[in-house]
Amino acid sequence: MNRMKKSIVATLICSLALASCDYSRKSERERERESQRQTDDAARKAGHAAYDATQKAQKAAKELGRELQSAGDQAKKGWDDAKREQDQKKATEH
Repeated sequence: MNRMKKSIVATLICSLALASCDYSRKSERERERESQRQTDDAARKAGHAAYDATQKAQKAAKELGRELQSAGDQAKKGWDDAKREQDQKKATEH
């Protein structure tokens, strides 16, 4: 009987040791998963911020394009006005 108790105790200790090893492996895997999840979250936030930045840059570029177009139109009008004035001046001199 004593021999059987020792065998049961030894088996119980081995079982607990194996369970403990498995628990630490699971915890390590869970830590790895959590670390990966955090990395993924950070990458996703960076991607979101990059997308927002490109949208703002695109909007600013369009606005700048409109302003340049307007400035070009005004420059052309000024050029045309100056040419017309010079042509009128030449016509009145002859």
